[in-house]
Amino acid sequence: MEFFLPSLLIVILALVVSFGIFPRMAPFMLAIFAGLGLIIAVQHHRTIFKQDYETMTWTTAASAAAPYLLVGTVVAFSIGYLLYLFGAGKKTSLPLPPSTIPPPETATNVLTSAIGNGLRATGLANVSSNRSNGRSPTLNTAELASVASKIA
Repeated sequence: MEFFLPSLLIVILALVVSFGIFPRMAPFMLAIFAGLGLIIAVQHHRTIFKQDYETMTWTTAASAAAPYLLVGTVVAFSIGYLLYLFGAGKKTSLPLPPSTIPPPETATNVLTSAIGNGLRATGLANVSSNRSNGRSPTLNTAELASVASKIA
C-alpha cells in the first residue's frame, strides 16, 4: 500500500499539470520547461547507471553519444523550421527592376521585315493607312484567305 499511494498522487499531479497548467502557458515557456525536463532526465539517468557509464569502452562511449547527437539534430532542425515558418511572411527577396520592354514596332528583324514588305507589296497589309487613322497595323484576313485559296 505504501507503493501505491505515492505513485497515484504523482500520476494525479502529472495530470493536473499536463491538462491544467501547461495549456495556459506560452509556447516559449513550454519549450524552456521541456528543455529543463530533458536535462534533469539525462542527469538522473547518468546517476542511476553511473557504473555502466564508467565501464564502457570507447566504442560504447561513442554510441552513448548518439542519442545526444540525435536530439541535438532534431532540436536544430526544429528551430530552423520554426524560423523559416515564421519568417516566411517577410519579404526576403529584392524587388524586381522596372520592365523596359521596347515597343512592338522596334522588335523587327530581317525575317519580319521581309514578311511585312511582302504583305505590303501584295496589298494584304495596309500599314500606312492604318497608322494615319490612328489604329495599329492589321492584317486583312479576307484578302489573305482569297490569296490562299488561289494558291491552293
